[in-house]
Amino acid sequence: MKDAAFITIAVIVVVGWLARTLLAGYLDRGSDQRRTDARLAALERQLAVVNERLGVEPHQPDLTGVVEFLRNGRRMAVIKEYRALTGVDLREAAGAVEHLARERGLW
Repeated sequence: MKDAAFITIAVIVVVGWLARTLLAGYLDRGSDQRRTDARLAALERQLAVVNERLGVEPHQPDLTGVVEFLRNGRRMAVIKEYRALTGVDLREAAGAVEHLARERGLW
């Protein structure tokens, strides 16, 4: 089991490094955005295959606090909490929070 965990961590580090390298090289080129997205999607699929073969479940953050803030209508607190839990940027967090709110009929 320790070997599987080590392999998973190594794969995550390598995939993260590859994704960072790809993004750093291509994000400043607007016309290459689709190609970058396709490469990142391919890396995510590869990581999913590795996780499946190792029997590792991807980490899903507990969004209980986010949903509670949504119910209270605290939009900025919701986005801040979502970013803290997931590590995404402001734009992605705002979009995800809006999606969660619409899904639950809260906004």
